[in-house]
Amino acid sequence: MGFFGWLKDKVETAAAVAAAIVTAPIVIPGAILYEGGKKVAKEFGLISDDVGKTAALSETSTVSQVEDISNIVRDYYRKYAPVGEAKEEAAQKNIEKFFDGIKNLLQKERQLANDYGMSKLNSKKDRLCRDIEGTITDAIRTKLSLDDSECKKILSMQAGDEKSRKMKEFAERTIQNANKDLENKIRTAMREVKDDITRFLQNKMDEQEEKAQRDQQEFDNWIRQIENKTFDSERAQLEPRIKIYAIEQVEKILAA
Repeated sequence: MGFFGWLKDKVETAAAVAAAIVTAPIVIPGAILYEGGKKVAKEFGLISDDVGKTAALSETSTVSQVEDISNIVRDYYRKYAPVGEAKEEAAQKNIEKFFDGIKNLLQKERQLANDYGMSKLNSKKDRLCRDIEGTITDAIRTKLSLDDSECKKILSMQAGDEKSRKMKEFAERTIQNANKDLENKIRTAMREVKDDITRFLQNKMDEQEEKAQRDQQEFDNWIRQIENKTFDSERAQLEPRIKIYAIEQVEKILAA
């Protein structure tokens, strides 16, 4: 194949890896509001109904009243936490699959994998997995509580259907936002990884192409130098013979 054919293959391999990474799908678990079935949706409705029956939360509320209201609101977290944790675990598995796919692509060309660094890729994966842990569950715990101003405002309403409806809408919106936050967090991180590796591979291809051009130029110069040296050597050997031949011819003419 020769050196330049080998180098061309290396560049084409890098290009193929880059193309595969750019087009690699990003799989995200869907932001389904009541993933876990109708049971969870029904339970959320029942919790909201219970909230709607509570007296308005105020500065004059007794400790017992506050504890009762807080306990009802915490039911949102207790009911949805297992679903949220399952979604976070599913997201982590998708992340691991995504990073394993990229590692397999890079390792098709060992030098590329070594230059980029598998430890760097593993660190990115571990950091993202840690970052998404609690994205849904923590949001539900903090938003659906007496510490949240919007939640507290709803709880300060008088008992009735309107209070129940607003609380149900707030709970659903909190869950929807937590799911979207999880998706956005994963998509952003994965795109950053893909863009980072794509830039790395593009730089490697540019470097290899530039090196190939330099090597080709050096090779051409080397060939020209050899040709010139060969020509100069032959001329150096031939010129004395030409001079001797010319002298002999002159002597022959003079002797005639």
